[in-house]
Amino acid sequence: MSTTSSNRKFSARREAAGKPAPVVHWRDDAPCERVSPGVRLSVESREAFVLHFGHDGWQDVKDLDSQPLAAGGHAAALDLKRLGVNQSLEFTRRFLGPRGWEHHDWQVHVNRATPGPNKQ
Repeated sequence: MSTTSSNRKFSARREAAGKPAPVVHWRDDAPCERVSPGVRLSVESREAFVLHFGHDGWQDVKDLDSQPLAAGGHAAALDLKRLGVNQSLEFTRRFLGPRGWEHHDWQVHVNRATPGPNKQ
């Protein structure tokens, strides 16, 4: 069984059991470039920010305020499945302090299973 197939079945079981999707943390010091379908992506920073994001080539653009984290810092959490993300999530941040816009567009790709050879 492929890892992607295994992850998809695991996510389906979690959803059926009423459990939240697994969370992937994206941070300046540890950005992720790829995630599995159905995860929640937590974009995190030490400073408060507004997350400006879209998906699949900047479609359906929205803004989301970050929320303080118990351990310090701020995060904006996105449920990629609920947002309808198919191929990628694009985002940038506007920090609420003097830093302002970060002037960088980030992209996180969603791993999709590719059909294997047809076995008969």
